[in-house]
Amino acid sequence: MNLIKNTLKGIFFVFGIMLGVRIFKNRKSDDMLYQEADIEPEIEKSTIVMKSQSLSSDLNNRQKRIIELIKEYGQVEMKLLRREFPDVTSRTLRRDLTKLSDENLIYKEGSTKAATYYLN
Repeated sequence: MNLIKNTLKGIFFVFGIMLGVRIFKNRKSDDMLYQEADIEPEIEKSTIVMKSQSLSSDLNNRQKRIIELIKEYGQVEMKLLRREFPDVTSRTLRRDLTKLSDENLIYKEGSTKAATYYLN
């Protein structure tokens, strides 16, 4: 019984690998067609637009204001954010910056207290 079970597992494993390779090759050839024609697939463009629209709706007003400040000044530091939002704790501002960074809207240079944030 174990021999049959192990044999079937092996067969399904090999079949899965073969199927994965075939899918990968087909995907690669589709990408090559787009490259040869020098066009981008329409689905990817619309997905990007929809994603950026949904991101802005997921942001709270403070996070949107942080983005505006970075656009205005080219960069922001925690010192500026604490002045801009005096009633908000540093921890909350760091959470906002982390969310914006996780969403790839901004990036950070420097370490904790000396960090500077820029738009992506």
